[in-house]
Amino acid sequence: MIIRDNRVAGQLVLVVFNATGWLLTRLPTWVARSICVVAGELTWWLTPRGGIALRNLHHAFPDKPHGWHRKMARESIRRTMEMFLFVGASPHFNDQRFRKIVTADEAFFKIYDECLASNQPLLVLVPHCTLMESLTYIPAYREKKPVTAVMFRPIDNPAVDAYVKITRERFGARLVAKSEELTHLFKDMRHGGWVSMLYDQNTGKQGALVIFMGRVASVTELPGLLARKFRAPVYGLYPERTGFWTCQLRMEKLLTDGTPASVTLVSTQWLEALLKESDNTTADWLWCHQRWKILDWPTERFNTVHKRSLLDKQYPDAVLPRRTRLWIRLPNWLGDVVMLIPLLRALRKGRPDMEITLIGLPHFAELVKRWSVGDRYIALPSKHDYFRTFWRYRREYADTYLLFTNSFRGDLEAWLTRTPQRFGILRAGKPRPLLTHGWRVPMSLNESAIHQTCFWHKYLEHFGLHESPDTTPLEPPLERTRQTPRIGLICGTENSPEKRWPVEHWRALITGVLERIPQSEIVLFGTKRDNAITSVVADGFVTTQVMNEAGRTTLCEFVDALRACDLLVCNDTGGMHLANAVGVPVIALYGPTNPIRTGPVFNAQVDILQAPGCLPTGGGAMVEITPERVLNGVVERLNVVKSE
Repeated sequence: MIIRDNRVAGQLVLVVFNATGWLLTRLPTWVARSICVVAGELTWWLTPRGGIALRNLHHAFPDKPHGWHRKMARESIRRTMEMFLFVGASPHFNDQRFRKIVTADEAFFKIYDECLASNQPLLVLVPHCTLMESLTYIPAYREKKPVTAVMFRPIDNPAVDAYVKITRERFGARLVAKSEELTHLFKDMRHGGWVSMLYDQNTGKQGALVIFMGRVASVTELPGLLARKFRAPVYGLYPERTGFWTCQLRMEKLLTDGTPASVTLVSTQWLEALLKESDNTTADWLWCHQRWKILDWPTERFNTVHKRSLLDKQYPDAVLPRRTRLWIRLPNWLGDVVMLIPLLRALRKGRPDMEITLIGLPHFAELVKRWSVGDRYIALPSKHDYFRTFWRYRREYADTYLLFTNSFRGDLEAWLTRTPQRFGILRAGKPRPLLTHGWRVPMSLNESAIHQTCFWHKYLEHFGLHESPDTTPLEPPLERTRQTPRIGLICGTENSPEKRWPVEHWRALITGVLERIPQSEIVLFGTKRDNAITSVVADGFVTTQVMNEAGRTTLCEFVDALRACDLLVCNDTGGMHLANAVGVPVIALYGPTNPIRTGPVFNAQVDILQAPGCLPTGGGAMVEITPERVLNGVVERLNVVKSE
């Protein structure tokens, strides 16, 4: 009963389809054109297709203005409607009307006749454009007809599919849709047959990866395999739209070396050049399709692992265009930002085709640019224009928004940009409804026993990152030109006074260093707020030996000053991570905080000092770390540096 009902429904759809097509051929052309305009506008405003087309055009033509993107997107959608109506109406066109619709110039016929005369198999590649259906009419141009097969994707409705197939074949072309029909196609090609195929759709995991219009796409390798198997030349055929339901055929030989990879890459480049040729050819393609969705599965977002990839052949220097847009919301603390950098490097290696935009506090910008860990930096806007600014960023068409903040405010920022993928960390009892995908922290994971960078690595692994964090120091050490050692001290912290070593301990350390290493120079670092502490610490010492630089440097100047040090002694603070990131040896004093969780992560010398009896995960009192113990560590470390 269900099967019978489906057949009845299919026949009913066919009757409506046939009647609509018949009616369209008898009405004035302006009626069909008006239908396309109305249907296109409804699709633009009421469906996601308009946004998809805008996003695709913005990625493909990033230098064009927004108004141009909107114009091309709307026109492309209208022409998509025109294509659908043409499919229904064309079965009712007679030969005379087809000759008015599909025209060709002498250049086309010259190539066409040469191919006919050669009596050899031929492969014709056609892009998805407004009047691509017209290719079935081509055999009607000459009395001598090649054995022509057209590969197509069948329509879901069997009755309509059978009807369309019959009408498409009336001019001599044979349509091939099912895999079992490929044997007949192979037989035709062995006897000089021609094969035409639409080749520019997303082919998913079965295709090969190439860069198309600046982004990774999956393309079929079937044309290349057929060309190699039958030694067939390859041609590109484009029905260039000249008006509503009218086109002129263009045909061009694609210069390949006959290998599947060459055919795939050359045909992709040909289509890309065609789409950039003029506004007419740009609007004629189907921009409202998800052509570039091959690598956007959330769980595989951060790698390019695929069954078959031609990226290394297409870009042998390994420098891929970066058009897929990854926006990363950085943490708000300097130390967290530095601990994140090894993973930013891993993301770059895992997805070299991604343009990485970092979003964070304004004063991080110079540091991020200095280390080139992103392609672009967006400083968080002022409070009065905060959310309106993020709403304006929706026209930047980011693809993925990766959050390293855990607040509703950060999630709202991402949501306002209308980014289709918004990734974050999910914890029990803390819903994040504005995310599209999240990594749920396993209940069995003991976060106090894992470093923050490793924890974030698990988060990114959930979304497909296969690369390991790169903890190589970001800058090489400075060559030592002085004989006297220079020791940096960071006496303050950005937060939590409990993390600070007492002032009297710092003063005792300085006294001990000057006694045991009289020629040493000591530099006190910190923020402007830390100056209240460092002024007390430095009070009474000779200023040429104990220099107070707290609050007198920018972040980059701070990094340069750290690099000039032979050793840094510090609390658990952002400066500790900066020194470690540029390879400076560090003696880090830990009290209540957990060095397993927040210790320096880069591959440079680090000595962690905790109070006697303190657990490895922290919880001790800073006052219990004696100056004598720290002084011994300083002397020992400087002796090592001197011997090196």
